[in-house]
Amino acid sequence: MKDAKVIRNTAKLIQQEFKKLYFEWEIEHVRPLTNFVALTPEGQDTCLSRHEFTEAVLDHKYRAPAGIPTQYGKFVNTTGGFTRLTVKKPDGTLVVSKYNFSPKSNFFKALGFVKAAYKAVGENLADLGKDRGGPPDAPESIDI
Repeated sequence: MKDAKVIRNTAKLIQQEFKKLYFEWEIEHVRPLTNFVALTPEGQDTCLSRHEFTEAVLDHKYRAPAGIPTQYGKFVNTTGGFTRLTVKKPDGTLVVSKYNFSPKSNFFKALGFVKAAYKAVGENLADLGKDRGGPPDAPESIDI
């Protein structure tokens, strides 16, 4: 994997270009949890976003070991998970893309965003905004 700073700067560049192109976007980061089970209408869920975790706790619809504070950081794994990106283009077209981290890959929000954005837009994102004042150390390509 490339340097974390380069990946973060690439994510910033993509977001700047999305703004210039009048794209709207929503990002959801979902990570696997250990020893915490959310009880949903669809069944039991152990892969949650921070928002889903909070809802389960507030609604008292979860199972967790007694004596452990119900804080997201106490249960979240550092590997695995996925990033879901929903992009709304100016013409109203919605594109949903997802990047899955392997069970042994460290979860990294910026990398998930870059990979999901590449899938959503379907072009070389490094070319978006060239000569438009993007971060100076943005890579030539995003073959991360």
